[in-house]
Amino acid sequence: METNSSKTVLITGASGGLGEEIAYSFSGKGMVVVISGQNQENLSKVSEKCKAQGAAKVVVVPGNLRIIEDIERIVETTVKECGRLDVLVNNAGTLGSGGGIAESTVEDLNEIYDVNIRAPFYLTKLCMPHLIKTEGCVVNVSSIATEIYIPECVQYSMAKSALDHFTKCGALELAKSGVRMNSVNPSTMQTKILHRALGPEKASKLFEESKSLHPLGSSCLTLKEVSDVVIFLCSPESRSITGTCLRTDRGRLMVG
Repeated sequence: METNSSKTVLITGASGGLGEEIAYSFSGKGMVVVISGQNQENLSKVSEKCKAQGAAKVVVVPGNLRIIEDIERIVETTVKECGRLDVLVNNAGTLGSGGGIAESTVEDLNEIYDVNIRAPFYLTKLCMPHLIKTEGCVVNVSSIATEIYIPECVQYSMAKSALDHFTKCGALELAKSGVRMNSVNPSTMQTKILHRALGPEKASKLFEESKSLHPLGSSCLTLKEVSDVVIFLCSPESRSITGTCLRTDRGRLMVG
């Protein structure tokens, strides 16, 4: 049986937030960890901590997922430096500037779709041959926004809904090759992406209001909670699970 130290995971959006936490979780399993993101300085810090957490090797590949050539370079570098790929975590995402139909622009829509759906689609396409060799898996980071209707997040919700559909179709296509694809759909997490999209005041108000909407614990989700689910979906214990959009929300959706 192969040890975790011979297995490689590629994580996008790993320079902060959930992607950073996911990188630490895989590092703790002794895996080879490839981290990508736009903030080179943050990636360097994450890399050092990954090594301290026990990663067999850490490869840093900065890149902008809106640029096709960067996506291609991320995959090429991963395979060149690591020789294989076992897990792809499509974590990177953006909320854009928020707003409903009236306030949103086509530029906002293009950005959200480029990062939240086009990039995962193309990354998965490029990684497929390598994942087939290892009978690996893909985990997409989605959201319960696919099942809650918030006009101010219409573009984000649309993109994440597309990502869930991609997860199910992709799982069906990849199953014949022994590759699994699932998504994790978390509720509100305290990440910088919300602060950037909504501004500090609105974000703080959202976090406060969200506390009472989580039946299982009166607070927002921690990054570790969601990261643990990602790890589970990549583990042998989930070997019979594919095409699942796993709600990770402390019961948030039951509240409506």
